[in-house]
Amino acid sequence: MVALDSVETAVKKLYPEFMHAVIAIPSDKKGEEILLITTNKDAKSEEIVSYYKDNGLPEIALPRTIEVVEEIPLLGTGKTDYVTIKKKYSR
Repeated sequence: MVALDSVETAVKKLYPEFMHAVIAIPSDKKGEEILLITTNKDAKSEEIVSYYKDNGLPEIALPRTIEVVEEIPLLGTGKTDYVTIKKKYSR
């Protein structure tokens, strides 16, 4: 099992000027996979893979899918609304 907050932290370090959320979604092949939701329209898997390799981060924690959105859903407190995100992206 991968700590999703550590994946989100890594992506925030790579793309600090954007908002991101990371969730696990069901996968037929592996049980579940990591989905990155980001406001960065230029986010690329290759850049993330390279960042992980350069920083010694585990390959198992790589987001397998990137979904670009206009904005990340937030709660009234300003924190990420993971419940809404999971409802939208869980298959």
